[in-house]
Amino acid sequence: FGVRAEGRELEDLAAPLTAQEGEFEIIPGTMTKTWGFNGPYQGPTLYMRRGEKIDMTVHNELPEPTVVHWHGLHLPAAADGGPALMFDPGETWEPSWDVDQPAATCWYHPHPHLATATHAYRGLAGMFIIDDDVSDGLDLPHEYGVDDIPVVIMDAKFTEDDQFDEKSDNTLGLLGTTPLVNGITNARFEATTRRVRLRLLNGASMRFYTLEVGEKPFHVIATDAGLLDAPVEVDSLLLGPGERAEVIVDLEPGK
Repeated sequence: FGVRAEGRELEDLAAPLTAQEGEFEIIPGTMTKTWGFNGPYQGPTLYMRRGEKIDMTVHNELPEPTVVHWHGLHLPAAADGGPALMFDPGETWEPSWDVDQPAATCWYHPHPHLATATHAYRGLAGMFIIDDDVSDGLDLPHEYGVDDIPVVIMDAKFTEDDQFDEKSDNTLGLLGTTPLVNGITNARFEATTRRVRLRLLNGASMRFYTLEVGEKPFHVIATDAGLLDAPVEVDSLLLGPGERAEVIVDLEPGK
């Protein structure tokens, strides 16, 4: 599991999101043309609390129409970011909503008609964290980037010149061959604590992932809808496209 500093910061929701083109070093030593929010590839982790009023601003600096869907959030249709709300290059979209749901790990990605998978595959995706008073009172790791870690898992395939191959299979769709964690290959995270909370997101468009921690069991504490009533010990966890889960991993020193 890994985390990369670029694009993984918590973002103040007073700041706008800008969908833009860029280049990013996904494969060490090579630059790939990408899309991202507020940067060249993927997007910042957004944070909100139950009871807040959200006034979001999204700028489109891409060469084609897009829109942003807030996946897992409870909000009105006018703010949900479906295909009917696509907006053109150079335009701005300003959805608003009240946060009225329990703590959960969600995500945001484009939802333009017939181009959702392609836009996310190019890098338009990020994590969305909701907190509340209940989660604050639990004995869970909560220091973002130290023991509370976003793990955005996607996949890609590349052409001979290390650019994204966007060729879609008639049966499997846009299925990548190279797994990516937080936007890079062979990601690694050096933990400094014995307990680590991993917020897992399968952001791939077609691939299912079975996740393990060596041969060591770990505990699932939350799924798409939020925290479970109690932790569940597992040896592995299957995540389909778009699914999220939170797990606690107990680490030995130096491992």
